[in-house]
Amino acid sequence: MANEVQIIELLGNNGDQVSFTCAAGTAIAKGAILKMTDPRTCIINSGAGNVLCGIAAFEKSATDGVTQMSVITNCIGRCYIEAGKTATLGSCVRVAATVNQIEASTSLDQETGKALGVSLETGAATELVAVRIKTL
Repeated sequence: MANEVQIIELLGNNGDQVSFTCAAGTAIAKGAILKMTDPRTCIINSGAGNVLCGIAAFEKSATDGVTQMSVITNCIGRCYIEAGKTATLGSCVRVAATVNQIEASTSLDQETGKALGVSLETGAATELVAVRIKTL
């Protein structure tokens, strides 16, 4: 995997970690942006407009047999901006079509669980920007 979120500060109660079910045979990198599937299961985000559950708190191997994943829902992290996209200070951001990358969003995404958080910096394509990540 590449372009994982680099968590720089945990907020709330140690990042407000929440437990989700995950597939035993799936590898998940620490810092991966995860989306939610039914029932209360997390998988690696695969595109724009998904309902997000947070950031993977630890590395999960495909052969470790683990079926529970701790997901960080409240932190500040450095995120990569997708090629051709931007992020503006104070604007809402969501995941882009490229895994673990972000793009500008709309307030509607916040209402539907698709927003990752708010950009704390202005940046252009392929740059890292600090994002106030708040999911769930």
